[in-house]
Amino acid sequence: MPVLPMGVASKLSRKLEEQELGLRAASNNLRQALHVARRTLHPNPQIASRSLSLSGEQLVICPEGRLWVDVETFEDAAASARRFRDPATYPMRSWRG
Repeated sequence: MPVLPMGVASKLSRKLEEQELGLRAASNNLRQALHVARRTLHPNPQIASRSLSLSGEQLVICPEGRLWVDVETFEDAAASARRFRDPATYPMRSWRG
């Protein structure tokens, strides 16, 4: 069995602990960001969680169904809302999730 020089094992142990703490912090940050994103999409957590979820280390958009994105419709709605200065007509306000 190889023997590590004095102090190397404790340095290696500390480095592994730092990496573990970094991964936990990153995971916590992702979960907090997901919570904020869900609240932005819909105030009801059950409805919002159907739009965004975590699967292992992956963020899944619309996990229960198909995702439909019409960029031209979104841009037209955004331009119209800006033109009429009416926030109630902004595209995300009409999104149903």
